[in-house]
Amino acid sequence: MAKANLLSGVDVRKVKKMRLLSRADLKSRGITFEDTQLRELVKIGKFPKPVKMGLRRNAWLESDIDAWIARLIAERDGVAA
Repeated sequence: MAKANLLSGVDVRKVKKMRLLSRADLKSRGITFEDTQLRELVKIGKFPKPVKMGLRRNAWLESDIDAWIARLIAERDGVAA
């Protein structure tokens, strides 16, 4: 069986510009949900899905988190995001 190319279909130029945020990074941005709350929000589509980094390690795309925050602000201000 041939080994799958992990970058198949991925634009490497875009990946180089991406930044991943850890749970600590989320907390430093004021996102202080408990792990169970965060999992539930992801499950119901109210928080961005994480990128699986390993068996017990997740990270979030900074751009996804920024868009989520912008959407919350737009909802607060009554503006369609």
